[in-house]
Amino acid sequence: MEQGLDVTLNYFSQSREMQQRALDILQFKLDVLWVIADAIMLACTEIKTEGRDYLRQPVVHIS
Repeated sequence: MEQGLDVTLNYFSQSREMQQRALDILQFKLDVLWVIADAIMLACTEIKTEGRDYLRQPVVHIS
């Protein structure tokens, strides 16, 4: 695991554009995980969703 982290940090530290790409990749991963978590929550509960958008999670933009 440490080796993978070292490779990632070295690769994405080459430029500001690469750092932004790493943040974009991380944001996509978080979006996917939120959708999975929401789907599990909705499948395991009897929550009524009328009028609420459970599948839209806030997106954090880091500049």
